[in-house]
Amino acid sequence: MRAFFRLVYGIVVCGSLDGLAHPLDGVPERGATAADFAPRGWKVESTLAADLDGAAPEDLVVVLLGPGDVDQPRALVWLHGQKAGGFTRVDTNVGLLACLDCLGVKGGSGAPDLSVSKRVLTVTSMGGSRESYSATHRFRFEKGLVRLIGVDRWDGDSLSGEARTRSENLLTGVTVVETQPATEDETGRPSGRKATKKTTRATPGPPVRLQDVTEFGSDGDR
Repeated sequence: MRAFFRLVYGIVVCGSLDGLAHPLDGVPERGATAADFAPRGWKVESTLAADLDGAAPEDLVVVLLGPGDVDQPRALVWLHGQKAGGFTRVDTNVGLLACLDCLGVKGGSGAPDLSVSKRVLTVTSMGGSRESYSATHRFRFEKGLVRLIGVDRWDGDSLSGEARTRSENLLTGVTVVETQPATEDETGRPSGRKATKKTTRATPGPPVRLQDVTEFGSDGDR
């Protein structure tokens, strides 16, 4: 568990990881339907219609499923609705979402949970088995780009009860880390260890665009 925490909280950070996150090639600038934005070999897996830019008509978030027989990659596409009809491409991402069936027993097919509230898109994925994990990313359109504004990550061991949560607000620079120790020690006795919570503050960095955010890598591996 400790090594896994180092991986999640020490290496996988907001922004690109060794170039694994990137825009999806071949997505047209304009289209009438979600399917029009699927490059050759890709198909629409799901869509979410919502207000993303504060202007009518409704906008669209599209999850695309890539080619292949196993471990098919996923891409996220952000589209703005146009008064004349159809949509325009604003941003795309390969690397944030897990590939098909790549998140273990608790992850199911690996499809993300999408929701929008007050023009903020929330993308949540979870997976694992005994050692499970989840990641939630929040995005908002501002000043012409789709910006990552917050990240929450959780990892836990369902057998020992050990868990850790890290919540980052990229707008304020505030990070909150909460840890829940194992309920028992190696002998099976109550550990007596207490949960901890630590808040740190740092100067916010430059905006991170949707296309540069990675969590599971371009091939779906975390």
